[in-house]
Amino acid sequence: NELVATIPVGDPAVPFECPEDTAATGDNSRVYVTLRYSGAVAVVDAVALQQLDAYADDADDPATLGLNVIDLRAVVPGAEPYEVAIGPDSRYAYVGDYRQPLVYMLDIDPASPTYHTVVRTLNLGTDLAANGCRDLAFDSDGRYLFVAAPALERFAPLANYWGQPGTIMIYDLADQDAVAGGALEPPTQVLRVGRSPVGLSATTRADLMVYTDDEYDPGGFAILRKVGDLWEYHEHVGLQLGSQYDSLDVNNAVDVVVTADLRYAFIAAANTYIRGVYSHDPYLNPYLPAGGNVGIIRDPFL
Repeated sequence: NELVATIPVGDPAVPFECPEDTAATGDNSRVYVTLRYSGAVAVVDAVALQQLDAYADDADDPATLGLNVIDLRAVVPGAEPYEVAIGPDSRYAYVGDYRQPLVYMLDIDPASPTYHTVVRTLNLGTDLAANGCRDLAFDSDGRYLFVAAPALERFAPLANYWGQPGTIMIYDLADQDAVAGGALEPPTQVLRVGRSPVGLSATTRADLMVYTDDEYDPGGFAILRKVGDLWEYHEHVGLQLGSQYDSLDVNNAVDVVVTADLRYAFIAAANTYIRGVYSHDPYLNPYLPAGGNVGIIRDPFL
């Protein structure tokens, strides 16, 4: 429990620049860091604990000189990389765009001639991901990539929600090289779920995935189950606690992780400010103020 390094990444001249998400390669040698506001992905050496140059210096190519990041805006103008997931063999990384219905497939194999380039851009379509992508996660077998896309953008007025469900898209990536070469444009399966699916997590069982909905607390934690060759919505758990006048509640679940023995699910709850609502407004009860927290579900699969 000791902080061993602070590693600067990103361009300090970019307003609001900050790391959004990280993913490590299977050998824990490199970490890929999304930089939403500069439209880039930085690479960190997890052994030397410093940022890596994404490209080898080439005297004939001035763009490669110095400390470089992977610039997604050179591929798609206005790219906003948000969440990142790395495939099971650490040869490809998948980066979701916060605003656009796109997933960028990055070659991260150091032995590849296209190392650190975008080899494919998956277009999810505005009918499925009009508000962009949120979390991406592989199942525990590493075959299926899940992409969450909310119907309602966070902090948007609820009046903007017209009843259309959010979406979880599932891609069968058993042959990643074929996908990189142009195969598999539409998702293998589409699940219409909730208002705003945002957090995804695998479990130690290959037939179970979980997700969170940050705009619908009665269905804030939900389970997907694989039956045969298809995934389906299984059930959900409401996150409300006690009275509506109680300051303590698990609101706006943004992420989830499940213990290896499947006995507990830990929910990260952001708690959006809503004036006049006890569990959302920290000023209503200054002695027991509302705020973000971590909810714990015991035996979520029983």
